Order: sequence, then C-alpha cells, then structure tokens
Amino acid sequence: MAPNYKEPTVLKLAQYLRRECSSDLEKIRAFYIWITNNVHYDTESHFSGRSRPVDALTVMKCKVSVCEGYANLFAELCNCSNIHAKIIPGFAKGFGHTPAKRFNYRGSINHTWNAVYVDDEWHFMECTWGAGYIDKNRRFVWRYNENYFLPDPETMIFTHFPYFDPEVDESKLWQLLPKSIDLKTFNLNIKPTNKSLEWGIEYESHKSAVIDCAKELVVKFKTDLVKLCDTSVYLMDIDGNMLQHHAIVLNGPYDNAFKAIIRPPKVGGYSVKLFATTSPDNKVLSLINEYFVRCREIVRRLDPYPEYYGYYGPVHGYLDFGISRGADIRPFYEVHDGFIDLIIPVDYDVDVTARLTYSHGELPNMDDFVMIQAIPKSMVVNVKFPKSGYYKLTLSFKNEKGNYREAINCLINCVNPSKPCYPYPKTLRHARELKCHLIQPLSQILPCNKNITIKITCENMIAVMVRKHKFKRIGKKYWDFTFETPNMGERIVIYGLDEEEHRMPLYEFITA
Repeated sequence: MAPNYKEPTVLKLAQYLRRECSSDLEKIRAFYIWITNNVHYDTESHFSGRSRPVDALTVMKCKVSVCEGYANLFAELCNCSNIHAKIIPGFAKGFGHTPAKRFNYRGSINHTWNAVYVDDEWHFMECTWGAGYIDKNRRFVWRYNENYFLPDPETMIFTHFPYFDPEVDESKLWQLLPKSIDLKTFNLNIKPTNKSLEWGIEYESHKSAVIDCAKELVVKFKTDLVKLCDTSVYLMDIDGNMLQHHAIVLNGPYDNAFKAIIRPPKVGGYSVKLFATTSPDNKVLSLINEYFVRCREIVRRLDPYPEYYGYYGPVHGYLDFGISRGADIRPFYEVHDGFIDLIIPVDYDVDVTARLTYSHGELPNMDDFVMIQAIPKSMVVNVKFPKSGYYKLTLSFKNEKGNYREAINCLINCVNPSKPCYPYPKTLRHARELKCHLIQPLSQILPCNKNITIKITCENMIAVMVRKHKFKRIGKKYWDFTFETPNMGERIVIYGLDEEEHRMPLYEFITA
C-alpha cells in the first residue's frame, strides 16, 4: 500500500506504484492490486441511486466508489504511464442477477470495466469484481480475486457484455472474441460464480442459463483443476419451495465429473442451483451456477428420490477406508427382480455398516434387508427391496479412530420388488471374522418342518453344525447340505467349527 503522502495526484500514485516495475504488465498488475485492495465499493450509492463523484482523483483520495470510479482510476493510472487503456460500459450479471432477467438495448447500462493494451494485444481488466462482492445483506465484502486480472474473453462474455450506446457494431469489437455474440445470446448464457471460475468448472451439457425441458433434465459438469469433495443440486419452484425429492447429483463417469438429474413434479418454471466444495471438512457448499428451467412435460408416475443433499457415488477419500483402487462402484443401479448383490474389492479387512433409506418414508426394519458378508479380498453387500421405488444405500466404514464414516452412497431404483420379501438372516460376528459367504438360503424366515438346503463357502473352519448335526466341507471351502427345519417359531443357528471343535455362531434364522 502506498503511504498517504505519496498520493496527492494520480500521477504521483502511478509513479510510486510502478517504481520497481520493469514492464507494462508489471505496472498494470501493481495498479490492479492497489485498486482492489484500497477502494471500497460504494454500496450506499449503488442502492440509493445518489451518486458521489467518480473521477479518478476523488476515487483515489476517498477510496470509495462504484464501478465507474474503479474503471476511471485504472484508466488514469495507465494514462499516466503511457499505457493504452479504455473504459468499457455495458451490461453485467452482477449482484441480484437471475437467469430469468433480460437486458435490452433500450435499458440503462449497469456496469463499467476496462480494456488495457499490453504485450501487443487488448486484455480485459475488472477491478470492481476483483476487489470483492456484495453479500446477501447488501454489504460489500473485501475479497481479492485474481480471476479478474486479465480475464479470458471467452470467460468474461458469460457475465460482461460491452455496449457503447448506440453503437452496437462497435461494441461487439470490445468483446475481444474471434466471433462476437449478440445480446440475446448473452442473456441466455450461464453466469459462473467466482468459485466456479476459480475451480475451473466446465459445464459440458448446458451453457445456456435458461433451459426448456420435457420430463427430465440432465446437467453435466466437471473440472480438471481441483478435486470437488462434495456437490449438491437444489430445485425450487417459482414460490421458493424446495423440491429435493426431485433432484439428485451422480458422480461419474469418472472421478471428478458429475451430472445433476432434475425431474420437475409439475409443468412450469423452476430454479436449479448447483453447489460444490473443495474441502472435505467444509459442510457449507458454495454456489457455482444457476439455471432457470421451463418444464413443459412431466414424467408420468413420477417416483420421488430419497431426500439427500450430497452426491451419489464413492465419497472423497474413499480409498482411505480400504476400498481397492479401480473398484467398480456405480452411483446408480436399477434392479428388476427385487434384489442386488454388490461385490466391493478391499485391500484389507474392513468393518462396515449399512443403512437403507426408502424415498416414500421409513419402512419397518429396513436395515434387515441389507446383508454384509466378508469374503477374501472383497465384501459382498446383499440388498432386498420390499417395494418398488428409489432407495439410498449408505455404506459406512470404521476408520483408524474407531468411528464409522460414510464411504459410499448409491441410488437404487427397484422396478419390481421382491415377492415375498423376507429379511436376510442375522449375520453374527464370527461369520464376518471368518469371512463366511452364505449363498443359500438368504431369508431369515424358513418354512417349518421342511427340508432346506444350506450352501456356504469359508476357508477358515473345518465343519458346520446345525441342530447338533455336523456337516463336512466339500473340497477346501464349500458346504452343500440339507436339513429338516423344526416346528413353527423356533430359532435356528448355523455354527462353524474350528479344529478344536469350538462352536462359533454364524447365522440365525426363525421358522414360520
């Protein structure tokens, strides 16, 4: 920061700021840094309409101004240093802008910025936005932003449209693009937020902020610059009501790519907001983009999604839980026969719990419809679905501190439920420790006084016992035998035996 006694004129300030600069690029950078760190945005004038002087000298001395003052001061600093700079008026998607808002040539311009000629070409300079932003309480927040020092014209055109009234054709030249766009296209373009630009997020599917859709909308976005640790989508109707049962985010098809799926419940207009964070510990996500969606047709027999504000797929850092690299873990599955068996390779023994959530509300004993089995180098997750619709399957792994943390969230659409749908057998501690895999039967309820076939694989026991009857293995690890179930209402426990014939309870059933 230049000391006050060095600032009697803009020329003196320019001389002070460029004193150690060896190129025009270094000079304009010094100007940008000083302005963005010293001039406070004048929110009082902005919202009241009562303007203060915005000439360069007044802005320099008072250190408060609206956008025009920022641009005037930068241009004058350049002029004092024999650097060509231009003040550019136009339309900008600043505070309060929504995708539904439209600019037109008959309306007043609402922003001013600069272009500067350096290194033999023109570049943009946006000191106002580089200094900070206006928060929801209409207060200016200092937040230096490097993105607005010589921003890329291809990015700038999303939010800034030059307009020298009434010269439409000349104005297009100051877009600094190989091919200019018209105001209609500008109005339709998305408005990436500062975080979106900082994180290099690309919107692969929809670059227009206003989208017409029928039945379903899929918005794809990705970044190669940073790791997005969490993402979310909010769907709101025109009255501001949250409709989270109708919007989800899926991770894929690769690690840092996502797609938001929106299925509006009624014909009409909606706001879709995308959020993300790059911090695994930050539960407050930042807005990255916003769309206005006009839905003209809805999905018939629309099933809601489970209410969930994160994304489906493996969480950030899931490999730290022992899941093998390259494991095929999808964010979404569709089943047509009422059950699914997921095999997840692991690098070492893991302790896992599961929770199943139904989109239409809680069903009795939901967790009994998930069975986790440990087998060598993998774990098997068996899931049954008593009703059709969408389910959220959450797998939590125990970490080194002994705490269970979410590692995988999957969305599962059951088209046809399992009929009849009985809970899985109770899997006891020894079954997981011995890495037993129960193949049959996969129902906790067994018919009474019937012959039932049992199939189990395990390398770590020598025999299986059911109701005092021992059964020997076939080969090194396989059991396939039949026994008669007892009367109704009796409990049946399958035991494993070691070489010393210690009985280890594995699975528990009941007759009906």
